[in-house]
Amino acid sequence: MKLLSDKGYVKSQRPLGTKVIAAKEPKKQTLGLSSVNDLVQLTAGSKQMITSIQDVLADEDLATEIGCPIGRAWKKVELLRWLSDSVGAPSMLSRLWINPIYGRVTDGLHLNKILPVKSPFIEQIETLFGEKAVEIRQNIGAVLIDGELAKALHVPECAPGLRIQRWVVSRKGDLIFYSDATYNGGTFTYQTTLRLSE
Repeated sequence: MKLLSDKGYVKSQRPLGTKVIAAKEPKKQTLGLSSVNDLVQLTAGSKQMITSIQDVLADEDLATEIGCPIGRAWKKVELLRWLSDSVGAPSMLSRLWINPIYGRVTDGLHLNKILPVKSPFIEQIETLFGEKAVEIRQNIGAVLIDGELAKALHVPECAPGLRIQRWVVSRKGDLIFYSDATYNGGTFTYQTTLRLSE
């Protein structure tokens, strides 16, 4: 039963018992990255729905999370993304805090419509402002998805998820944007390639 549960065929819930939730093992999406270009290519092949765009000021919690002063202005974008052709349950929910210098990158975005991603924000900022990202710092960790996040990703409460935080930095060392994304851990894996220098 544990093996079937681990593979996503059945789900045990007290006091209801065990029920079959899939006739075959869920197809997993694999995110494989070894460079900024890989990140651009991955995003460009997906679909997304922007759910909100707003101007915000960093409170104490956000300032600590991002590593910025309290009261710092940001353009906050929240979106759902599908990494495959399917438009069933989304693969991830992402929140981005974009440096307001580059806030114009959100002009013309449509809210609450599922659309193909023509190019990711990192590429649009380079095109519009000539500001190239030279470094992306990442934190990756396991989370339990619950509350509004579970509803948005169409997963049960306390489903396994993967949280990926990214700090995208310019050649001047300025933060272009910070993103905090949660991926559905039942259908998603993260793969990296590390190359040793000679």
